Amino acid sequence: MALTNEDFVAAQLEVVRPLAPKFYEREDSLGSRMLKTPGVSQSTRDLRIPLPIRPGGKFRSINFNGGDFGLGSGEVLEVAKMAPIEFGLAYEITDRVIYATDSPQKSAVNAVNRSVAMAMDEFKNHVDASLQGGGTWIFAYVDAGYAGGNTVTFTTPFYAQNLREGTTYSVYNSTQTVYRGTIDLVSLDLPNGEGTFTAGQAAAVGLVAGDVLCAEGLTATPPVGPYGLRYHHSNATSGLWLNVDRATYPQARTPTVDANQSIFTQTHVQSLIARMEMALGQDMFEGGKWAWYMHPGQLLQYMEQHITISEMTLNGGGAANGNVDIVQQRKALAKIHGIPVIQSIHASRTDVDLINFAVWLRGTYKEVGLHPIGNSTKFARVSQTGAYGGGYMFYVTAAMQFGMENPRLGGHIEDLAERTDLND
Repeated sequence: MALTNEDFVAAQLEVVRPLAPKFYEREDSLGSRMLKTPGVSQSTRDLRIPLPIRPGGKFRSINFNGGDFGLGSGEVLEVAKMAPIEFGLAYEITDRVIYATDSPQKSAVNAVNRSVAMAMDEFKNHVDASLQGGGTWIFAYVDAGYAGGNTVTFTTPFYAQNLREGTTYSVYNSTQTVYRGTIDLVSLDLPNGEGTFTAGQAAAVGLVAGDVLCAEGLTATPPVGPYGLRYHHSNATSGLWLNVDRATYPQARTPTVDANQSIFTQTHVQSLIARMEMALGQDMFEGGKWAWYMHPGQLLQYMEQHITISEMTLNGGGAANGNVDIVQQRKALAKIHGIPVIQSIHASRTDVDLINFAVWLRGTYKEVGLHPIGNSTKFARVSQTGAYGGGYMFYVTAAMQFGMENPRLGGHIEDLAERTDLND
């Protein structure tokens, strides 16, 4: 009888390819830059930033011939204050996978090494998503059409793009004056802006249209999160910016252009630049680390305004064989008004920001890293009975807050039209 494959399969070797490209998005284009801004070591007490907010002095006509020169005034200083908040990312791993992957003979991937590297990258991804908002840690807004069920559709400006499968979220009402409880995200459908949660949880917490999803661990009303773009880049005429009353000091308001649902064009750019120069003078762009920050949909709309070509040199730009692609390359449009462009899939779909990274800072008393527990950065898992749980946990943590020295050293274009076909 002939030898068949079934008779010899026990001796055949299993071929394992390297890990396939990841099936999930990860973005930290804003978060990684903010985490590199200067860190100011502080305690749990407020970091104080003196602000020269008004110049002082009284200009007038005077009389040298015995006239009264009058009284003067001095510079007005205010103080900005911020205190770090504590946040982290938890990972756990069982003994079996540790021992089963600890050598090349056993596994193509070392689970421990990969988990630590993944945790650091994932932490930066969550920081990036956190910095898109206004300081109350909102990741997503429940769509007005939601009428119950485990699958929830989310709406502008973030849809489901800042949510993460396997994560627990705190649920608040639209004004964050009511804390409803927590729900666990099971799966995401990013193109349709939907998330599916553990069965029955949405009903149990009373999730309704207009509610917001925030970071786990929050219960205060309203909660306090990382101070992101919508906190610092704001032209609000009321409320506080780092302890400074925007109603009293208009200097704490960011130059802003209201696009009124129009498509992002060069007109918005020029208008914002002019408003910013009017606020601080025409030399404000001579220093700093400036960058435009926007969602890919806004960059796409801006690119589409520049497709028309009036004149071209076939080989002057290095085009191969004289061929020219009339649609500009994305990297070729890396600057607007001479300022580099950063795009992010976490960014608001209706806003464009002009950021000066040179005036951003972090107040911190614990930098990003593995959380030490005694002399170790891991501790044993505990079972329900209190016995050893056959594995260990580790945390990536930080205690910090993100600040800005002057909100006028930034710009904001708001209420832009969305590129809605990106949701199809």
